[in-house]
Amino acid sequence: MGPKLMEHLVEYADGWIPIGGSGLAEAIPSYHAALRTAGRDPDAVRVIPFGSHPTPEKIEHFASIGVHECVFRLPAGPANEVLAALEQQADLLAALR
Repeated sequence: MGPKLMEHLVEYADGWIPIGGSGLAEAIPSYHAALRTAGRDPDAVRVIPFGSHPTPEKIEHFASIGVHECVFRLPAGPANEVLAALEQQADLLAALR
């Protein structure tokens, strides 16, 4: 994330959907600081990583840095492959509860 994107997020957006999630541990605090500087409440925005591969470690990492929601990647392919991936993701999430 560069300074121009940060500027636009703070000025116009009510959240951020980064692709993948790499670097979020550093970027989220910077985003929140920029929001506070602009007089906005960081708790009023959401960061929702898009397109990452779910693992227990990644989900716990996201939770520890303030991510409350994720959109995980699914394979492109026949229904049986997509449904199997969804089933694995559902099992992963159920195990974390």
